[in-house]
Amino acid sequence: MAEKAFNPNALPSATNVRFVLLAATVTLMALWYGNEVLEGLQFLNIFNQPLNVVASALMVICVWLLAVGVYLAHPLFCKSRFTSKLVVAPGELQEEIASAAANIGLRNVTVLVDDNIRNFDAIAYGYPFRRRVLLGKGNVIQFRKRPDIFRAKLHHEMSHIRNHDVDTGFLAIGFLFAAAALVMAVAVYWTANFIRFAFLYYQDEVYTVREPWYFVLANGVPLLVVGAMWIAALWLEHRSFIRAREFMADAEAAHCCDVAAVQAALGQGEAAIGKVHFLERLRGLIRAHPTRIQRAAAVVEYREAGFPTPSLFFTAGYLFSIIDSLAEVLRAKYAADDSVDAWSCDGAGCITKLVGIIAEDNAYLFVTGVGLILIDAVIILSIATLLRGALQARLTQRTLSNYCFACLKIVIALGIGYVVGDVIDPFYFKSLLESGFSGWVPSYPEGALNIALDFTISLFLVSTLMYWLAGYLLSGTRKKRVSETQWILFCGLAIMTVAQLFTGFWATLVLWDVIKDPADNDERLAIVVGAFGGFALWAVLAIAVAYSIRGGIFRRLESATVVGVRGS
Repeated sequence: MAEKAFNPNALPSATNVRFVLLAATVTLMALWYGNEVLEGLQFLNIFNQPLNVVASALMVICVWLLAVGVYLAHPLFCKSRFTSKLVVAPGELQEEIASAAANIGLRNVTVLVDDNIRNFDAIAYGYPFRRRVLLGKGNVIQFRKRPDIFRAKLHHEMSHIRNHDVDTGFLAIGFLFAAAALVMAVAVYWTANFIRFAFLYYQDEVYTVREPWYFVLANGVPLLVVGAMWIAALWLEHRSFIRAREFMADAEAAHCCDVAAVQAALGQGEAAIGKVHFLERLRGLIRAHPTRIQRAAAVVEYREAGFPTPSLFFTAGYLFSIIDSLAEVLRAKYAADDSVDAWSCDGAGCITKLVGIIAEDNAYLFVTGVGLILIDAVIILSIATLLRGALQARLTQRTLSNYCFACLKIVIALGIGYVVGDVIDPFYFKSLLESGFSGWVPSYPEGALNIALDFTISLFLVSTLMYWLAGYLLSGTRKKRVSETQWILFCGLAIMTVAQLFTGFWATLVLWDVIKDPADNDERLAIVVGAFGGFALWAVLAIAVAYSIRGGIFRRLESATVVGVRGS
């Protein structure tokens, strides 16, 4: 197995998990605003609002519909960069197009060319089963002079199609647009209600203890400031996602063509040293897309594209902390509502009581469900990314010590992200703004540090085990490449196994209590049996799927000297 021939795009997707992180953050933001909008209208209702499942669900549906609408309209945006006269690529390009599609592993890709000879742009777009690549006519001239550059561009765009970047990329743009529209809509809604209230107040038609402008500082400003914090976090996640997909597409082009050809296509043929100056890095901070110099430098080590990075896990840790905070906010809101009952696993009848509460009160289902679903998204990101990194480390012949050092940096970044999320928390920051920072005393985040340390140690141990698991998965003789569906199924089963393992530790403590006081603990004993039984079931299923996909993680050609080229 030659390290030189390894193609990182042959492994399961390295960008889809980043899209999951972005989608989870947008969903979290919409759920939060679904409750906070009503809380922000305290001048209309001075009482604390209970959990509002309908408002949160409608907010999530609207955000997702808007994002899907942007995706459905993306062909119009793509075509706007080209002239209206588009024709099928001329015959002299057809052989090159067919060869590129075969290398990438695509079918039925139509390449269109406009009539602007000065246009050298290229972009992939379209819906599933109807993909398009748009080329400026300048690329036809370029093909005649430098076919290697044209070939690199074509492979780059087709790689976007093969990696589903066309779908997830434009949906990500839709999410960012929907989040910004949500903040603006909330601002307009709040302002309209406030103007109406102020007008009635000064007409002596309504009465309140405080002046109207108090509510601007106590409610309006916090809603907008925290909205700006959400948008900033989303933009950083979107930036990370966009950069990852560009680097992966460049890696495909470099593998199928040549590193020098990709650098020449980027206009940076002299960047082969693989370094980026500080000023260039600074310039790239304000852009979603990486600069041409950054891409030309990164493509030198294209075999490392998609390997887990500390920045990705810092974002995951921050989001994990925010989800934790949201769960606490919702629990506090739920506990303050005297019309509902709280629940705890405290002995006889606890399961029956939980079922009864959920059946009578949808808000409690909302409290317990939101945190679990969003936390699962972060866990899926972490486990799937680490396992893919372990496979990549094996295929690029990284030593165990080198891999463990890289994982150590990753999990430390995740722990730091969690602590930062505990200190810079939109929910906590909003409460500080509402109170005018009264009574605020900086505190040492001891609880967050302990949780982050526990999670970091656990994730490091899991990532180390991934190295041996990757060796097992790559040791089989299966020739057919594992599909994304099979990969997600395996990661899901592995995650359930790990989750049940940690649940087993908790169940052991519960079991110890049951042994000490066996009276009236039948239902808690059932929980213990379910925890260990679930671990055994998920472990058996995970092992079975691992055995079935062993050796099929990457696609092979008949030649034993080439690893991971698509189209076989």
